[in-house]
Amino acid sequence: MGSSRTDSNRPYLLQSLFQITVLVCLLIFVGWSLFTMRQTEERRFRFEALNRCRVLEVAIADILHGGSKRQVDQIQKRIDKLVQSDPRIVRLSVIAKAADGRYRHIASSLPIRVGKPAREEDLEALSSGKIIFLDEDYRDVGALDITYPVRDFDGRTVALLGYTVSRETNDHTPLVLSGLGLLTFFLLLFHLLQARVLARQDRSIQQSLRRQLQDEESLRSMAEELHQAKKMEAIGLLAGGVAHDLNNMLMGIVALPDLLLEDDNLTPRQREQLADIRDAGRRIADVVADMQALSRNSAASREIVDLNRIIEEYLDSPEYQELCRHHGVDLSTELEFCLPAVIGTGSHLRKVVMNLIINAMEACDRQGQITVSTATHSLTEPHKGYETVPPGKYVRLRISDTGSGIDPDIMGQVFDPFFSKKGLGRSGTGLGLAVCWSIIHDHRGYIDLYTNQPGSVFDIYLPASVLETPLLTEQDAPLPRAQGNGASIMVLDDESGPRSVICDMLRSLGYQVLEAGSGEDALEILSRRKVDLLLLDMVMPSGLSGLETYRRVISLHPDQKTLIVSGQAETNDVREAQRLGAGLFLKKPLNLQQLATAIHTELHHPPDSAPHPDTSSS
Repeated sequence: MGSSRTDSNRPYLLQSLFQITVLVCLLIFVGWSLFTMRQTEERRFRFEALNRCRVLEVAIADILHGGSKRQVDQIQKRIDKLVQSDPRIVRLSVIAKAADGRYRHIASSLPIRVGKPAREEDLEALSSGKIIFLDEDYRDVGALDITYPVRDFDGRTVALLGYTVSRETNDHTPLVLSGLGLLTFFLLLFHLLQARVLARQDRSIQQSLRRQLQDEESLRSMAEELHQAKKMEAIGLLAGGVAHDLNNMLMGIVALPDLLLEDDNLTPRQREQLADIRDAGRRIADVVADMQALSRNSAASREIVDLNRIIEEYLDSPEYQELCRHHGVDLSTELEFCLPAVIGTGSHLRKVVMNLIINAMEACDRQGQITVSTATHSLTEPHKGYETVPPGKYVRLRISDTGSGIDPDIMGQVFDPFFSKKGLGRSGTGLGLAVCWSIIHDHRGYIDLYTNQPGSVFDIYLPASVLETPLLTEQDAPLPRAQGNGASIMVLDDESGPRSVICDMLRSLGYQVLEAGSGEDALEILSRRKVDLLLLDMVMPSGLSGLETYRRVISLHPDQKTLIVSGQAETNDVREAQRLGAGLFLKKPLNLQQLATAIHTELHHPPDSAPHPDTSSS
């Protein structure tokens, strides 16, 4: 960040440095020009003064040639005339040998000096014959003082000319140039300050534009995510409604073969056909479960989950072994030791692991390598990938393969429901990755996807939990089919088909069965008698809902044992009923073993036990 800011400021720094350099050069040029002009003016001034002295030298030498008093008067008159004609002359004196043999001022523009003896420096000039400049003595008046030796025609020094002239002049050129230089300096200084202000404003505008572009990019990304979320929500709502009806219809296909298989008079071929019907119904039920997973408004139970344990349990499962035999792809794991836990639904996260591994195996097409790894990943700033992952501590699940990869043109569609690039005749409904997307976002997680050349990499980011993963306990062995021994069970379901199938299953288990087609019918029966167990359907569009019916049932019989049966996924109504005391949640379609085990568990636990975990089929 600091480097980019320095790079963006570099043009302004260079511009400021250039302007400062020009400003300094201008000051040097103005100062040098003024100094040169002053020197030139001084040389010209001295040259003119010396020329005046030379002219006077000739005249004075000519006048002094006779040495009479009249000649001295002529010198005085000439001096007075020169002083009157040139106001710059401060002093003009002639020093010569007087009648007493001493050198005195014989004529001067200053009458007080006439007759005064010469100074020692004057006598030094007289003896040496050199021109002496005594400017220091006239610093206060700013004058040029010259002691000039006057030579006669034989070259002898016969007198001295004391010439003092003021440096005052009417030439204002240096002053004008100085003013112009200062004006230019201040103009350039003003321009420099203005340029710096404009540069700051320009930087501010660029930063504002950059922030605006970033905000627009963020808004565009949020709009795309919102569009994807709404699309998934709409499909999930549709799938949830369809799944409920399909699960009710599948009750007969999944459960009735189990009842028919109880008949010992069936031929092997008939048994094989019934098993095929049952297995087909279960596969359809799995597809319906995937469709229900797209609906993110279901309130699945949350628990502390060890992601490493979920991966290991799936890799040890028979379904994975069958998958390996079919695809023949090598898979390796790199699981981080002491991985933090996540809060979620274990069965849903297992489905994510399963779908991503299946997707990777199909991409490898019987050759290649798959790597499943987990790691703790802390982000201090947003990670921009397929999705923008905000800062935080995450558990990252990475599943990478060396398969064919994903075409960049369809990268944005791979998580759409029913989207598939598999060829005709190959397995798959196009729901696998869509289910992963829905489950991960339901767990407040994020997905990153990129092509690894060769192959693809799926990164799943799940928020890490500070809670510890519970120790693995030994699971009870599957219970044998329980026998009813005459216990009474009421089946409350508003649809006659699924209700009839469940009643037949209960009768085959030896239970006494009562039927009710609505909440009102069930309350009427329970007002007259009590039953050992109530199988309660939660979704009943007409009349009382399942939750309201259960509230009224426990007002009649507070210790009434109840199992919840529904074709929908676990909802808020289910969780509320369990909070009020209801038992297990069973999702249609049910097989005989599931129903028998759930009933046996519910009838043999104390009424005040804690609510049961979800045992619905996945």
